[in-house]
Amino acid sequence: MILALKKLILFVVMFLPCSIVVLLKPLIKIRFGYLRSYIIGHLCQDSSIYFNENKSKYDFFYLRGDICNSFIINKIRKVFKINSIVKYFYFFFYYFNFNKSTHLIYHNRGSRDYNNVIKKSNIFTYSDIENSKGKNFLKKIFKYPHKKIICLLIRDEEYKKKFHNSNNFEYHSYRNSDANSYLPLIKNLIGKDYNVIRMGNIAKFKINLDHECFYDYPFSEIKEYFFDIWLMSNCSFVISTGSGLDEVSKIFQIPRL
Repeated sequence: MILALKKLILFVVMFLPCSIVVLLKPLIKIRFGYLRSYIIGHLCQDSSIYFNENKSKYDFFYLRGDICNSFIINKIRKVFKINSIVKYFYFFFYYFNFNKSTHLIYHNRGSRDYNNVIKKSNIFTYSDIENSKGKNFLKKIFKYPHKKIICLLIRDEEYKKKFHNSNNFEYHSYRNSDANSYLPLIKNLIGKDYNVIRMGNIAKFKINLDHECFYDYPFSEIKEYFFDIWLMSNCSFVISTGSGLDEVSKIFQIPRL
C-alpha cells in the first residue's frame, strides 16, 4: 500500500518534467543513471567504463547508497553531472516503462570491462599537491621510501560488517583469507628490495611482522581516503585476494596478481 502510494506521488510529480525530456529527444537526448557510491570497486569501474565507452553531454547521475570514499566521489563530481534529484527521473522512467530504453543508463555488465576501454583514458588524476602529499606519507612510514612499493590486499569480513551495517555476508566468506598466511610472501618481497604495504581501510587481524620495509595500513594511525587510492595507483604492482579496492589499480594500469 505504501509503495503504491509512493509510485502514485512519483507519477503525479514527475509526469510533466519527464514528458518534456521525451519531447526534447529529437533535439537533445537526455539520459539518467546512477553510480553505486557504496561499493568502491563498482564505483571506480562503472564510472571509468562509462566515461570511456558511453559518455554523452546530456547524461545525469545520482549517487546510490552511502559514500564509501569521499576522495573518489570528489574526483567523479568534476567529470560527471551529479544531483540527487536525478533519482526521481530515473525511478519514473524505470517504474512506468516510459521510454526507459532511451532515457536510462544501465549497469548490466557487473562492472566488467568487456571491451577493454578503461585503458583509453583515466578520469582520476592527481594534482602536484596531492602527489607531494602521497610521497611525504611514504617518507613517514618507510625508512627507505625510494624503494618500489608492492600493495597487498587481503580480504576479510570486517569491512562489510563495519560499513554496510550487516552480518549477512556469509555467502562471501569463501573470498576471505588469513592475513598471516602471507608472511612468507611479504618476507620474500622485502628480501627482493621492495617496500610492502598491506592495504585496506579496516581489517580483522594485524600481520605479525615488525619491519622497516613493511607497513600494516589498516592499523595505521594515519589513514585518509586519499591514501587508500593514491597508494593503490602509485605502486609497482598489486597482489590481491580479489576485493573492490584492487579495481583502482586496474584503472591506473598497475599490474595485478
